[in-house]
Amino acid sequence: MARFPFFDQFSAALNTVASSCLPDEQVWAVGGIIRDHFLGRVTHDIDLAVRGDARGLGRRVADRLGGAYVDLDPEHGIGRVIFRQKGQRFLLDFAALRGPDLTADLTGRDFTINAMAAALTDPESLIDPLGGLRDLQAKILRPCSAESISADPVRILRAVRLAFAFNLRMDPETLIQARAASRLLPRVSAERQRDELFRLFEQPRLAAALEVLDSLGVLEQVLPEVRRLRGIEQGPPHVMDAWGHTLSVVSHFQEIYAALVEPFQEDLVSNLTLGYAVLKLGRFRRALESFYSEPLVQERSLKALLTFSALYHDCGKLNARSVDRDGRVHFYQHDHISADLAVERARALALSNAEIERLAAQVRGHMRIHWLAKDVTVLDARLIHRYFRALGPAGVDVCLISLADLLGITSPAVDQERWQKEVDLAEQLLSAWFEQQDTLVRPPRLINGHDLQTVLGLAPGRLLGQLLEFVSEAQAAGEVADKNSALEWVRAWLEKNGAPPGRVQG
Repeated sequence: MARFPFFDQFSAALNTVASSCLPDEQVWAVGGIIRDHFLGRVTHDIDLAVRGDARGLGRRVADRLGGAYVDLDPEHGIGRVIFRQKGQRFLLDFAALRGPDLTADLTGRDFTINAMAAALTDPESLIDPLGGLRDLQAKILRPCSAESISADPVRILRAVRLAFAFNLRMDPETLIQARAASRLLPRVSAERQRDELFRLFEQPRLAAALEVLDSLGVLEQVLPEVRRLRGIEQGPPHVMDAWGHTLSVVSHFQEIYAALVEPFQEDLVSNLTLGYAVLKLGRFRRALESFYSEPLVQERSLKALLTFSALYHDCGKLNARSVDRDGRVHFYQHDHISADLAVERARALALSNAEIERLAAQVRGHMRIHWLAKDVTVLDARLIHRYFRALGPAGVDVCLISLADLLGITSPAVDQERWQKEVDLAEQLLSAWFEQQDTLVRPPRLINGHDLQTVLGLAPGRLLGQLLEFVSEAQAAGEVADKNSALEWVRAWLEKNGAPPGRVQG
């Protein structure tokens, strides 16, 4: 068999596919793998169009590769093979032809740049009936047919993602179809909307992409809480309305994430502001990279979740806005209102419980470092412990989100004294999380509720949990070091306070 010119890295797997075909089956590699070859991009996924039993072929290939098989859509004959090669995870998606032949299948796809194919039996020949290669070279995003987007409205989101990912210009027909089909987006499953949105959140220039989505009538359909920020005026020190501020925060978050988490790029830190952040926080780069390399769910990255948080961090300002007698604008409790709205949208988009919990903490906590910066320059052990007790791992996320928030308040200028102060606080918090977990963040428990009941004679109830939190805080502050001193600390606290305490404030 001839070599596969488009995807040499998959040659062993595709040889396995070809040799697993039954006599009446034929397979073509289609879509992204062909497009990415011409763009010089590395991919770990291959879409395969099959004339014959696609799911049956997928199962046979999975057995021969020692991979896993998943039925993605039995009704439409779609299955997935997941396998590992040289330590990397790869996907092979098998789909029955959509139509009587390959040309009909390609015409029914979304955009011409994704409608190219190569037969496994003749891999040297490009099959391109709609001129996808020509459009790719001309940097044009064009639909495959007059019904491409209305047939599957989630393709509006995909169009914007592809345009920004590959620096393409959407041709007039794409824009016309997208505007007409935007009202149909609610018919698309929450899961498919979510997946396209989270892929979009990975793209650079997201703020510009969101402006395009808004111009197409899409944001009101999929992210309405964000769309409604337009025109909400804010008082000093803000220089933009809530919509402009939000877009600025999203852009700054992407810059900060690239500067602190991704491989070092000197041109990203050429300005004084980001340069100071890298100077103080750059030593956490490997720790942050590892921290964000483990997603809460396999299909969606933590970076995308943080981007979602940055997008929703102020979405409650519409409901929280008030103006006092002096004309000053306030947004009391907007962090909690925003968190509730973000959670509501996350549930509507079918995010996992773990993602929703993390998102709620990120949005609810995005003001904490700003508040701390008003009162302190050095965080004591108690403040650090309370911060992470309230936010958990989201406390790391808030270090990045709050810095982006600060930059977005007065962008493009920022008060350097305030900026350096908040960067310094973020350094102390990240140091605690990555370097002092056992002493400041989660010190090993010295006593438990059973000890409080049996040794001190306390009754079961809420007080036990609060006392254990107090002891953990005292332990972080170095006031207790073993079980006996912890029990003595509780005795002293009870003697001093007598009645059960109120709600613990983080």
